[in-house]
Amino acid sequence: MPESLSRQNWRVDLLGGCKRYGENVLFRHLDLTLRPGNAIRLVGANGSGKTQLLQALCGLNEMDRGRIVLVSSGKTKTLRSERDRASVFRYVPSHPSVLSSLSVAEFVYAASHALRPLSLRSRARAATAFFERVRDPLEQATGRSLLKDERVCR
Repeated sequence: MPESLSRQNWRVDLLGGCKRYGENVLFRHLDLTLRPGNAIRLVGANGSGKTQLLQALCGLNEMDRGRIVLVSSGKTKTLRSERDRASVFRYVPSHPSVLSSLSVAEFVYAASHALRPLSLRSRARAATAFFERVRDPLEQATGRSLLKDERVCR
């Protein structure tokens, strides 16, 4: 992380964001400021653009209009590429909340479906974070360690 960001004297501004999905306008003229330590809550119906907004902030999809800028120590930098945005944001897809009720095939399908929109580099980071989040519940549900080399069939 750049030195100026470690001092927490920065902010990220989304300026005039607009995103369409087919004929639907998900958001338009959206201005948003994010600062270190702030939390935001996105609420909306299915298909209203919550995930599209988060993925646009992380560089995983493009907005139709608008720009995302990092303001730090009086300097402004437009965050155009995924690499630029990855210096500030991480996107970890959500996972099914009731892991113990899923079969192995259902779990693998859900995990791969959640990671599909990501680039290969982002997919590796997200998969690692995803695994760490679900490892304990899966180990409890199956009664075995997922870090040990064990034969599946005996």
